[in-house]
Amino acid sequence: MTNTTSPTLIVIDVQKEYITPGRPFYLSGIEPSLSNARRLLEHARAEGWPIIHVQHLQDGAVFNRDDPASGFVEGFEPLAIERHVTKDKLSAFTNPEFASVIEAAGSADVFVIGYGSTMCCLATVVDAPLYGRKLTFVHDASWARAPGPAFNEAETHRHATAIIGIHGKLATVDQLMHPPTLTRP
Repeated sequence: MTNTTSPTLIVIDVQKEYITPGRPFYLSGIEPSLSNARRLLEHARAEGWPIIHVQHLQDGAVFNRDDPASGFVEGFEPLAIERHVTKDKLSAFTNPEFASVIEAAGSADVFVIGYGSTMCCLATVVDAPLYGRKLTFVHDASWARAPGPAFNEAETHRHATAIIGIHGKLATVDQLMHPPTLTRP
């Protein structure tokens, strides 16, 4: 059955790895984006949107399925009625179940939030046109890891968002939660 009316929310890698100081992928500036992600997730749940939680799991020291840091951030755990898929590569489309769920969304809008905007969110949005979709990246509910001391998280995220906008659409949480109303003259 194809869903053609209700938007779908994709929550990519909102995992403890990103909020745990000392971890390799810790994001020091994550708090505002995490707050926005929480607001949008609560809104999507209240509106009854289909929600897909994507979890990065792989063998090795980071995102290892046996490591508590690979678990979801508190409050972002999938509810029983929500989809949960895992991946071991950057793009969520590497999981065939994910690709099928996105295809089943029909013509409905699909919104992406999560971590990191330079890696998994970017790869997923860039891959979407290969599957006949154009996803909307909610950039204020996402954040990026700086690739070294010469960069900062905010600048890195801004550049990643610009690149993502070439391949998909861009939006903010407020734009999704409070769309403009049309008035007639």
